Amino acid sequence: MPITTSKSSPFHSAPPQRQSGAMALVVGVILFFGATLIALYTTDPVRTEQQVAGNEYRAFQALNAAEAGLGHVQSFFISGGTDDLCGPHSLGPNGDRGSFAVIRIDNEPCDSYEAPSDVDAIGYRTVNIEVEGRSDDGSAIRNLSQSVFLMDFGEGESEGTLAPLNFAGQVNFEAPNSNAFRVDGSGGPAISLQDAANRDAVINAIAEVGRADNYSGPISDGGFGEPWDSPAMLNEFVTAIESTPGAGDGSQGLDGINVIDGDFEMKGNDSGSGILVVKGGFTTTGTPSFDGLIIVLGGSYTMTGGGQGGVGGGQDGGDAKGGSVFVSNLIESTVNGETQYQYGETSFESSGGGNAQFTFNFDALNAARDLLSEQARDLWHLEDPSGPSGPNIYGAGIQTGIIDGSWVDFE
Repeated sequence: MPITTSKSSPFHSAPPQRQSGAMALVVGVILFFGATLIALYTTDPVRTEQQVAGNEYRAFQALNAAEAGLGHVQSFFISGGTDDLCGPHSLGPNGDRGSFAVIRIDNEPCDSYEAPSDVDAIGYRTVNIEVEGRSDDGSAIRNLSQSVFLMDFGEGESEGTLAPLNFAGQVNFEAPNSNAFRVDGSGGPAISLQDAANRDAVINAIAEVGRADNYSGPISDGGFGEPWDSPAMLNEFVTAIESTPGAGDGSQGLDGINVIDGDFEMKGNDSGSGILVVKGGFTTTGTPSFDGLIIVLGGSYTMTGGGQGGVGGGQDGGDAKGGSVFVSNLIESTVNGETQYQYGETSFESSGGGNAQFTFNFDALNAARDLLSEQARDLWHLEDPSGPSGPNIYGAGIQTGIIDGSWVDFE
């Protein structure tokens, strides 16, 4: 039988080496596309987060720029219009913090607004402002609107002095809503306070009732002078007043020097002159009046009933000279065995019309000072704000504030 040799058929599978190479190529392509998809999937959120963060940053820039614009307008009024009002104004050294422009004032285009050339022409009024803030690249825009009030308290500058009404420490001032209520600084401040925060609080309270014309003289944050600025010195002064020969307790009338231990109410047609120290709260009811100095140590001054009692003026002006009321909340404490003094919160409240008259009168205060012992007189530095040195006023000129609830965001 012949021997035959077997040959491979052309229809047999490819060698194993070629088949595995093809499979590796296919798997590689799949892995490549998979990796590409994974990379795209993971980088897209990062890119999105970066874009969102960038947009939020620029939106915040625009908001800050718009808020700066509102402050710029207030500064413009205070400065008497010496700066460019409308803008645009860049923020940051190279405008890298955005910019703002004032769009409208009192619903008129900013370019059409004419600031009063005379501060006396302003008096008391409200002004509506709209500003536009932009981010550094101009991609984000924010418009804000707010109402501010302008109050003209006259002119002057400098440091502390007594006023007809004085409040030490933090004060809650309830401004009387009456056109018959009058506070006259007689060349000095109408109300004196210790700092700008309390000054602004009192100005806002007056603006809320629209009675700026009731106050002749600025609202001062320059303090009061000695001994009033220091709680410890005030305590020393009161002690010296009590030690003055002839000092009474109010039971024999309110003329001369009287120190009352606790709350005290002047009512009806009560009147007096000299120095009255009330170690508690002080209340007036009816139409009392007083010439000279009233020191309240209990933190509160309340006018009830007719609310017409004051220093100077009395009912319907009267013949009273006037003087000054100093309201404090003198708190004594012991720390490490040492006695310390501080001012607590004070308040001024009125009801029943608030038709009181408060008039500063240097002669009445000087006469009251002459009643004191030499020791007490040396502790009281009394200065005439209308004397040769001129008005001793801080916070005069145009003052501004925000009208509550007037903020409008056009976002």
